[in-house]
Amino acid sequence: MKLNLNAPFFQFINTAFDFVVLNICFILTCLPVFTIGAALTALYTVTMAEAEDKGLPFTKTYFHTFTRCFIRSSLLFAGCICIGALLLFCLFFWLSFESLLALIPSVLSLAALIALVIYLFPLLARYECSSRQLLFNALFIGTSHLPATGLFAVIFASAGFLFKIWYPARTFMLLMGCSFLAYCFIFLFLKIFKSQEIVGHN
Repeated sequence: MKLNLNAPFFQFINTAFDFVVLNICFILTCLPVFTIGAALTALYTVTMAEAEDKGLPFTKTYFHTFTRCFIRSSLLFAGCICIGALLLFCLFFWLSFESLLALIPSVLSLAALIALVIYLFPLLARYECSSRQLLFNALFIGTSHLPATGLFAVIFASAGFLFKIWYPARTFMLLMGCSFLAYCFIFLFLKIFKSQEIVGHN
């Protein structure tokens, strides 16, 4: 009996294995911390290519993108930390007033912080533009698509909470959780980005 390696079952196993390898590569390249920006850019590049059926090899594409975008992604990650620290300061500053009027800038600061963290590196994986434009686009898209941004934030927070308290979730995240979540998220990212592209051309 000859096995058909093109059968759906074997294709599923092969894809699942690719996601496991991609996840391990992502975790290992995040360990130095300052490489997180490059790792996220590479992860979103691979999952975006897979979502658009480009048929690119996972590992080769990952490390090619990681090395190609390393300096820029690392600088953006450092800039993201600085801006994030400023937004956190604004958030706690306004919360210290304990008034309803202060709630508005507090919410805006929190939304901007979440938007920056969530959208910056998927944008870098898709578009060639200046770092300043990327930062602006991340803030603009994130704050103008608050339901999607909130959904991303809730899923990230839930995944982190489950990772902390539930051993099976921890095992899943270490095996393929990061790559799987990035792949699931990328479809919504692409929908949002393409809607902005349409608006930009009108």
